[in-house]
Amino acid sequence: MQGLCISLNLYSANFYWLHLKNIFLNMRILQVIDSLGRGGAETLVVNIVKSLPQFEHFIISLSNVNEFKEEFKGHNNIKLFFLGSRSVKALPINIIKLRRAIHTIRPDIIHSHLYWSNVIARLSSPKHIRFFFTNHSLQGQSLFKKKWLIVIEKLTYKKRHTLISVSKTVEEDYNKIIGIKGSHHILLNMADDTFFKGPKKYDPYKKLCFINVGRLHYQKNQSFLLRSFQHLSHNITLDVFGKGPLKTELEALQRQLRLKNVHLKGTSQNLSSILFTYDALIMSSRYEGFSIVVLEAMASGLPVFLPDSPVFREMGGDAAVYIDLQDEYSLKHKIEEMDNLVLTDLSLKSFERAIEVGKKEDYLKKLLNIYGITCGRFV
Repeated sequence: MQGLCISLNLYSANFYWLHLKNIFLNMRILQVIDSLGRGGAETLVVNIVKSLPQFEHFIISLSNVNEFKEEFKGHNNIKLFFLGSRSVKALPINIIKLRRAIHTIRPDIIHSHLYWSNVIARLSSPKHIRFFFTNHSLQGQSLFKKKWLIVIEKLTYKKRHTLISVSKTVEEDYNKIIGIKGSHHILLNMADDTFFKGPKKYDPYKKLCFINVGRLHYQKNQSFLLRSFQHLSHNITLDVFGKGPLKTELEALQRQLRLKNVHLKGTSQNLSSILFTYDALIMSSRYEGFSIVVLEAMASGLPVFLPDSPVFREMGGDAAVYIDLQDEYSLKHKIEEMDNLVLTDLSLKSFERAIEVGKKEDYLKKLLNIYGITCGRFV
């Protein structure tokens, strides 16, 4: 049976079935997020609620998008609600809807994710409920370039709210712009257990297949990859998985450069089985918070080629190969230095790094400790 999905209208009678629930239910945790589209933050939230069956979970999404329907099947302890819109114009009505939802659900914990969900959840949550919000990205590189969003953040963020950052770099970025007011934690992202397939062994290769996964967007900077791969031989290929606003632009650049070794593959619903079939992951993002796909690739035993920046250094440590985003020949030079023995060694290092920083079991223990939960009860 699929987890219950409800479109949460302001006066929806369907929503108030929750009043009839038995008072002896397990602890209730409410997650608030902008949408359930495929993305790092969304994937993390889905993995969290699926991995904690001892609790009753509620996910409230600002928009009606849900690309995780298959993942929720069979999880009857997870209830989904959709507010209908995440536009700025919907801010007042979403606050009212969320307040009504919180009053009905009566959660023990509220945990919000992403900028607008954080703002709306802060304005909707009563003081007596433990409140946590996660920053998933370097907002100083994106949202906080708009000064009015900084003002909103500072006005809604209170000392009683607990901040969770997905990396040290993200926390430092937020503290520099907003200033940390209360309790705060760094909790690196996790990879699902299905990705941990072990290191790979590379025979002398005639063909080297790279994979890139991410939204086709300015932030992800896939145009750099296309320009880089024009300098590589045709037996070194790249498959780009993702959709987004730059699809047409990237297709035009692909034609312009006459790239036969680069393929735009669209989206995939089964990344865990696809990653392992490739030889290496390459990322070209201008900025990230802590990329889950990098963890997933390392868990799959893939060597990872990452931009040389603080947040990617925090992810990859000494297990990654770092490229210069200012030099489209950087990747070519790095590959020329490698052979099958180097790739085999990098695969082992990647896998060990994923175990070190991204195991689900360790992540969940740390999260429950941040929540202040031991054996299903607050401490």
